[in-house]
Amino acid sequence: MSDESNQAGESPAARERATIAKLILGIALAGLIVLGIAALGWAQVDERSEVARTLLNALLPVFGTWVGAVVAYYFSRENFETANKSVQAFAKQAAEAGARLRTVPVREAMLPLAKIKLVRLTPEERADLSKVPLKTRLIDILKGPVSRVPVLAKGDKAVYVIHESLLYRFGYERGIAATAEAPFDVNAATLKDFVSHEGVEEMIAAMAFVAAGATLADAKAAMDGVANCKDVFVTANGNKDEAVVGWITNADLERYAEFAA
Repeated sequence: MSDESNQAGESPAARERATIAKLILGIALAGLIVLGIAALGWAQVDERSEVARTLLNALLPVFGTWVGAVVAYYFSRENFETANKSVQAFAKQAAEAGARLRTVPVREAMLPLAKIKLVRLTPEERADLSKVPLKTRLIDILKGPVSRVPVLAKGDKAVYVIHESLLYRFGYERGIAATAEAPFDVNAATLKDFVSHEGVEEMIAAMAFVAAGATLADAKAAMDGVANCKDVFVTANGNKDEAVVGWITNADLERYAEFAA
């Protein structure tokens, strides 16, 4: 980009600052050169070598400082302008995505209860999670595109959302901690073993809820309000003690938000 095109997009104040900066640098550089020549001219012939060395040692840092100032002024300005444009573009895209989410009802985007691959706990199983075999009731469901499984209790109330990655972590950590005296057998593991594993229950209980009349913007706000949350359940009035009628994941929100790009 030429200097003319750069200046054309600048304000008068910016052009004035640039002119002053160039003028000051030019005067200072000329003054240093004149000072150096004068010092060499006034020095005795046999002293000029020492004077030249002294001048070089004194002026090189000054030249370096001025060059650095010029480079910093122009290049940092361009970097700032580029960063500012990137921030503005991101803000615009986020605003467009938010506007798009506000136009989509959750009923349109959610996965209805009838189509969700899930685990329903009986009252006895809810009271005692050790009665739920981990392998046959959960792990075997996680095949193909299914990477997370909601767990519902009586009345289709949401209890947990179990992600495949957490099951892998559980199996790995229990496996490496196993000993001959205390072996780990995934076929014998239960939901209670999994839920009681360090850090697991906090993650699988991270759920948000919205009313059936809400929009995806409401769903995103609800998800953002819960730490580590990646799942939003739709109920009649948005209460967690109501029956689940649909399910929205973080992937669903990202997909709908991308339509705005």
